[in-house]
Amino acid sequence: MGAVISPGPEPGRPASIRVDVCIATRRRPVLLRKLLDSLARQELSPGLRFRVIVVDNDDERSAEPVVAVLRESGLELLYDAEPIQNISLARNRGFSHVSADADFIATIDDDAQASPRWLATLVETAQAYQADVVFGAVRRVLPSETPPQIAGSGVFDLYNPPTGSTEWLVFNTANSLLRRRAATHRPVPFRPDYGRTGGEDTELFHSLQQAGFKIVWCREAQVDESVSPDRVNLRWILRRSFREGVTYYKVYRRWILSARTPFPLRWLSFAWWLLRAAARITVLSIRGLGSLEARSGAVAALKAAAFHCGIAARTLGVRYEPHHN
Repeated sequence: MGAVISPGPEPGRPASIRVDVCIATRRRPVLLRKLLDSLARQELSPGLRFRVIVVDNDDERSAEPVVAVLRESGLELLYDAEPIQNISLARNRGFSHVSADADFIATIDDDAQASPRWLATLVETAQAYQADVVFGAVRRVLPSETPPQIAGSGVFDLYNPPTGSTEWLVFNTANSLLRRRAATHRPVPFRPDYGRTGGEDTELFHSLQQAGFKIVWCREAQVDESVSPDRVNLRWILRRSFREGVTYYKVYRRWILSARTPFPLRWLSFAWWLLRAAARITVLSIRGLGSLEARSGAVAALKAAAFHCGIAARTLGVRYEPHHN
């Protein structure tokens, strides 16, 4: 007996496309409400349907009342909780709820707000470029009390190449769309050992790239991300950049050093990355800090130095595992 082929859409009628939007959240009810409001206002292409899956990574279930309110507005929502504080476990729980008939899975951070055609534009880009993964632009919105030297430093700006770009992309779940075959490429999408350090999304998308999945960028599918006032200070910026350096080494170490590399060579690698950090600071000291432009440049240089120090520290086995939220 031959294979049964399901009929296509009726002539003149667009094919139905189903997307599940996964959100992992932790103790951000106000921001989550704004995000869900922006999803409720999505302008969809004909045939496009979506559902929102919210996973609460808070044992007190602080997101549940927010979801209950938005469900009454007509937004199709599924709520679940992951009581263990681990962002990877929360993301994996969300993916486990994806509908069997979903064509795509979208991800967006709980401190973001989606532009009106965000989801439709991601899907259109995936179809136009035959892409397995699409990343969208993230515009960070700084609070009014941001110090001028930090606002002018560019340290919160994110890379935003032309639509269709495939190289030097930022791998994260702040704004992404995956075809089902990419999301189910491995049994556990997000590795739990990254769940307290961050970098779980970078590791996943890097593994998909290495497996040959096509990944492209979409500049038009923008989300706005609210930066918390407690983050617009040098201490937070340097700690975050150091952690990103640690994560960078952890994800990409096969191109930096093998796990079996002799320890003396690890010291050489450590020295190399430390020298790069020192070079940043040396240039900073030569320029001086007399003007606002110089102070903004200093913030950017120190951030880069902290990143290189993080890589250097990880080459020697230093671990850095702050709470991830």
